[in-house]
Amino acid sequence: MKINKRIKLKDKNYYISIDCEYNMANDGHANLELKNYKDKYYDSGDLSILIEEIENNYNDSTYRKYDERSWFITDCLYIYDNIPFISGIGDYTLSTDGVISLVSYISKEELDEYIKSYNVAMNDNSKFKLWDGRTWNTYVLEK
Repeated sequence: MKINKRIKLKDKNYYISIDCEYNMANDGHANLELKNYKDKYYDSGDLSILIEEIENNYNDSTYRKYDERSWFITDCLYIYDNIPFISGIGDYTLSTDGVISLVSYISKEELDEYIKSYNVAMNDNSKFKLWDGRTWNTYVLEK
C-alpha cells in the first residue's frame, strides 16, 4: 500500500510517498505499519505533526545546507532528512487552465545516490521514531 501526503514549503506543494502494509498484531487485529523501515510504527496523526514542524522550520538557509544549485533537490533533501522512511517525493505543476503540465518524482534510492555522489551532509537518523518527537531532526536552520 502506498500513502501520499502533502508537504507545503513556502508556495510549493510536494507529495511524499510512504510504503505501508497491514500486519497482524499480537491481539489478532491488523495494524498499518511502515513497510521498509526499521521501526514499523505508522500513525497519520504523528506524521501530520512532523510535517507541520517541517513546514514551520523551513527557511532560506535550507539552500545553503543541502545544495544551492537546484530548488527541487534541495527541498527533497530537506524533506528526506526529516522523514527518513519515505519511498519518494514528487511535485506537480499546473498550467494556467488547471491541468497538470509537469510531474517530477525522485525515489529514496535516487536521493541516496545523490547524497553519496555529491557528498551531501545529512543528519543522523539512526534513532528516528515517528512516535517520539524527541528523535526528530526538525530544527530551525540558522538565518
